[in-house]
Amino acid sequence: MIIGILGYTPLIGRGASRSWSKLTYYVARTLLRRGHEVVFSPAFDAAKVTGVYVRIDGRECPMVEAGDLKDYGCDLALVTFAAHLCAPYECSARHRAFEAFDRVLAAVRTSVRRVVAYTSLDLYEDVPALTLEYLAKRFDAVVFFNDADARVFGEHLKAAGAQAPPVFVVTPGVDTKLYTPGRPAEEPVLLYVGRNSVEKDPARLMAVLAKLRRRGLNARLVMVTNPCGFWPYGTFDLQAATRSMGVADSVAFVEEFVEEERMPELYRSARVFITLSGSEGVCLPMLEAQACGVPVVAQDLPSLRSVYGDSYVRVAREGSFHLPFGTMPLASVEDAASKVGWLLEDEGAWREYSRRGLGNAARYDWDGAVGPGLERALGQALA
Repeated sequence: MIIGILGYTPLIGRGASRSWSKLTYYVARTLLRRGHEVVFSPAFDAAKVTGVYVRIDGRECPMVEAGDLKDYGCDLALVTFAAHLCAPYECSARHRAFEAFDRVLAAVRTSVRRVVAYTSLDLYEDVPALTLEYLAKRFDAVVFFNDADARVFGEHLKAAGAQAPPVFVVTPGVDTKLYTPGRPAEEPVLLYVGRNSVEKDPARLMAVLAKLRRRGLNARLVMVTNPCGFWPYGTFDLQAATRSMGVADSVAFVEEFVEEERMPELYRSARVFITLSGSEGVCLPMLEAQACGVPVVAQDLPSLRSVYGDSYVRVAREGSFHLPFGTMPLASVEDAASKVGWLLEDEGAWREYSRRGLGNAARYDWDGAVGPGLERALGQALA
């Protein structure tokens, strides 16, 4: 089977730099290792890609225009994207992105037998109906990251009287050969890995750190982050946030590109991994932290519960933040500070959540667990 993989951009440049790049990289690597051929096609990049290759495991995968996929004999197009990004919002940039994606998808339909979306709804409070109907009408099958998103999708279409395409759940995984535990960090270092965008709410982490400092815990926060250029609703001035909350001397930023081979060492240097994002499909950095034996603190979201169960420390919600695409739940700063402080001060609790995290990460190894699930889903989609 020859599979064409579509994404926002070529995505794979420099290996696997961001979550979506990493997702696409590992999906492609898993398919290659299972005997498939892979061809890439950028969804939103109008630049000519003829003659460009993506190298994975020493193999060169061609990058081609969507309409040329047929020349490579592709049986199937696998589209990796977050569903909410396809909704046509008021922002003119998002309108253009939606139209561009639709044009690419139309070209793909003339080139392959089946089109499958590998996607997450990101479960905002009110998911745009247009997004769900878009998925149902334009894809022959949909592979969701988690059971919670798949359930919402099915319930919505049933209530609307719409016909749902075949739905599968294949949760993205972690490379447990690369991400491994080491000697536990002794310093009270908190780590955040994720983009600087509104729905990820990284500025709230400063408030958590400030509360910990007031309680006498001399914790530090390391943030591996960068602004999201594709996000129209703005980013945070995190440097200013550290100054306004009085924690500038306790926050370090890693804004340059970090080669993935160095990421496990970065995770293992932390005592706790924390994210208070209000929008997650699976949150790959959480899985990577768990595979390195680092306990995880994150907001209590349905999507995360379906993937992580009781293997992470859940933070309660307090209030909501309203955006054009839906209502985003906000994490409680007070509860987050309390939970982080508990892990920093209680060695038994720290070891217990380290153990639970390692067990959960083992369930989602890319080659051992995710690969067979993805193979079954794609096989059934083509049947």
